[in-house]
Amino acid sequence: MAWSRRVEPRRRLLITALLGGVLVLDALYYAFCLAQTAPRVSRPGAALVPDFWLWSFMRDAPLPIPGSPAGVAVAVVVSTVVGFATYGVIVWLHWDRPGRRAAWLVGGIAATTFAISAVAMPTTNSDVYDYILFGRVAAVHGEDPHVTFPDEFADDPIYPYSSHQYTGRPDNKLPAWTLLTVGLARFGGDSPVTNVLLYRSALAALNLGSLALVALIVRRVRPQSVVAALAIFGLNPIVALLGPSKTDSLMAFFLLGTAALLVLGRRRWAVVSLAVSMFVKLITVPLAAVFWLRELRLRRYAALATDAVIVAVTVALLYAPFSRGLDLLTDHLSLLGGGGDTISGPLRSVSIAAFVLVLAAVGLTRDESHLSLFRGWAVVALGFGVLLSRPTLSWYL
Repeated sequence: MAWSRRVEPRRRLLITALLGGVLVLDALYYAFCLAQTAPRVSRPGAALVPDFWLWSFMRDAPLPIPGSPAGVAVAVVVSTVVGFATYGVIVWLHWDRPGRRAAWLVGGIAATTFAISAVAMPTTNSDVYDYILFGRVAAVHGEDPHVTFPDEFADDPIYPYSSHQYTGRPDNKLPAWTLLTVGLARFGGDSPVTNVLLYRSALAALNLGSLALVALIVRRVRPQSVVAALAIFGLNPIVALLGPSKTDSLMAFFLLGTAALLVLGRRRWAVVSLAVSMFVKLITVPLAAVFWLRELRLRRYAALATDAVIVAVTVALLYAPFSRGLDLLTDHLSLLGGGGDTISGPLRSVSIAAFVLVLAAVGLTRDESHLSLFRGWAVVALGFGVLLSRPTLSWYL
């Protein structure tokens, strides 16, 4: 970090702007070039390209799209290495170096990459079509999407663009996410393009909101690191490229909302936000366990009892709109046993046991400071990533 400290602020801003340009180009390449390679063009979403001027313009533009499998592999590796290397240099450049202009510059670069991903080619991934279809089961067809599935509405105008890998069985998405998809579907109408752009834009906005929460949190607990923190979250290629198309963006928003409410002294609302985050995806359950183990260690028994009531009421409200109620909650809680899918046999049990030990050790050694809690969350999240997540599903990280 010594070299970065010798770089004067104006030069640091210039270097950041140049490197940010590289990240923007990398995002453009992912969104409009890799999305037009042969495997992606074969997806049903390709039929939507003529229906949106930007997609048809990019289809007809002389872009450097790799044509052979080897070319695609090289392009993916090169764009990934360039993206992460550039990202790392920006983080390093601003480590413990505060600056209002730098913060706005990094935030602007991040917002640009989020926007690019929101309007990327319709073949970038297929998850969004499933999200739309499950939302429309309730918003358009008046059925419970946890009981009735999109395959029963094959005449739906969005149906032809799904991969149909998940549309004929119960969705494993939890109620906080389902409520968002249903809400968005009420505004999307019947246009596939409008729905795709609406859902992606909503997730990109959540990404941007998360970035603002990062700034708020870090300004309270470690103000000299605000710029680096914005870069760590906002310029990460996984967040920038996949955030506008994955459920995890909503989960991360509410988790960061929990941290922000804690540093603002709004503990009870923080517990509500934490409960909502858990019931977007159960990935944040271990972080909640760390939080409550810390409370147990600090002997805050009254607070624990209040938290239990708050969580129970929040969960009841989240499940209330759905017909299966507590049975659905039981089904969702059973998903907690599905971790470590890439590890089988005795090693799976060992990985789970190791993770539980790490979680307990971290939770029972936290002090009452916010920074101690957040560092504990980082350790447990890293442990989850190493021991219980699939490396091929990068958005889990």
